[in-house]
Amino acid sequence: MASDIFTILGFKVQALMAGLSGGAVRAVLNKDRSVEAMAGSVVIGGLAANYLVPLVSPVVGTSELTGAFIVGLVGVPLCELIIRQVISKISTKGRLG
Repeated sequence: MASDIFTILGFKVQALMAGLSGGAVRAVLNKDRSVEAMAGSVVIGGLAANYLVPLVSPVVGTSELTGAFIVGLVGVPLCELIIRQVISKISTKGRLG
């Protein structure tokens, strides 16, 4: 039942859970132990894994779930990199695409 709601909302439950797990590991290993940093790492890890694992898994040569865990683990810096790239492209070309 709960998985139906996640599916309707566009989430892949297994990838989301693997990403949340990777984000949790990152949160524990991170030097910033504030509640905000730890919660952010977990949430960003889960969301990044849900949406980015189809792009990352083939590149790193892993299964989708392993890829989702890895994306969750590096979710924050990966999203920061994507943001910098998008801003750079917009600044250079004035638009995306």
